[in-house]
Amino acid sequence: MTEPQTPVADTVAAAQKTTRALTRSFATITPKPVSWIWPGRIAAGKYTTIAGEPGLGKSQLTALMAATITTGGDWPEGEGTAPLGSVIIVSSEDDPEDTIAPRLMAAGAEMTKVHELQGVQHQSVNRTFNLAEDLAPLEDTIAALGDVRLVVIDPISAYLGGTDSHKNDDVRALLAPLQDMAQRRAVAVLGITHLNKGGGSAMARFTGSGAFVAAARAAYLVAKDADDPDRRLFLPVKNNLGEDKTGFAYTIQGATVAGGIPTSRVVFAPGLVDAQADAVLAAQGGGSDDGAASAMDEAVDFLRTELGQGPVPATAVKRSAGQAGIAERTLRRAQRALNVKPVKEGKGWVWALPQDGQGGQGPDTGHLGHLPAAHAPMHERKPLEDNAYPVCAEVGGRL
Repeated sequence: MTEPQTPVADTVAAAQKTTRALTRSFATITPKPVSWIWPGRIAAGKYTTIAGEPGLGKSQLTALMAATITTGGDWPEGEGTAPLGSVIIVSSEDDPEDTIAPRLMAAGAEMTKVHELQGVQHQSVNRTFNLAEDLAPLEDTIAALGDVRLVVIDPISAYLGGTDSHKNDDVRALLAPLQDMAQRRAVAVLGITHLNKGGGSAMARFTGSGAFVAAARAAYLVAKDADDPDRRLFLPVKNNLGEDKTGFAYTIQGATVAGGIPTSRVVFAPGLVDAQADAVLAAQGGGSDDGAASAMDEAVDFLRTELGQGPVPATAVKRSAGQAGIAERTLRRAQRALNVKPVKEGKGWVWALPQDGQGGQGPDTGHLGHLPAAHAPMHERKPLEDNAYPVCAEVGGRL
């Protein structure tokens, strides 16, 4: 005897009757080759990611990429010529005036073709750009400029718009529209991130959910060269579209640009490097053998990411930490290490990183530094002038 359907079952059945699968025959699909920005390494229309510890030159590498693209220059070791075009940089960690612009100049970029995305304007209110809400204005800007080849998001964790970076489903839902936009506009999107403190493979060391690496068509590691303290290694971790490639070695060298401003730039060493990313991290002791220390480091990384854009309700932080497998006792230790103070807000409590940007004296907190006002976490920022974010600036201006 058939059981009577409940209202919920009726709703589900009705939805199933009005939903159909969309298919097409592969006979109707015209094959096309992969379009490359950096042949074999960074593809147009795809998401690529680079991870590494702070201070190893990830941002300088993106400056060199921007210079190569904006001048239609050659990639190292005869790997082809970049398609000439513009680059958009979305950055929360470096100051555009005293850091990003001098590095671009030192790298030889065509400055009129490099654009900083400062934020977005919604109903006359300026706010920080985030991937959850602002892909449409980003795509509009790409269309208006007309020749954008690369969008750099540094670090991608600063622009998640409240998405929990440790939840695979949430991260996939965030990145899928970004990938669709990149494909529609044939631009490469490059997400910069840090390494977590755990052990395991290089792929497992990318901060946040594994979905960040899974979504990327290529992923790269920046690491120190154990044999030369002045050298850095740029190594492939995965490459779904190209051949398994070797990497590069490079150094960060001082430079002086117009106005006598000191800065730095990447200089690639001649030849390719066949070191494996997993082996390099293992040789460096990639992650502590002490389980308690690794758990603590993971909790510190979690809090930096979770609170990076401003105060978060304490209950939400604890819930997300539990879902990420972080014990409450470990979370409390990380809270103390980063000097995160609970603040009463309304009827509840919120957690926030300290406003001096130092983040306490816990493991690897020094790289947070004193953030410039325009690049501080959201809860530290002062309101910007209403005209700070024009819809589309003149060529070479801010967006």
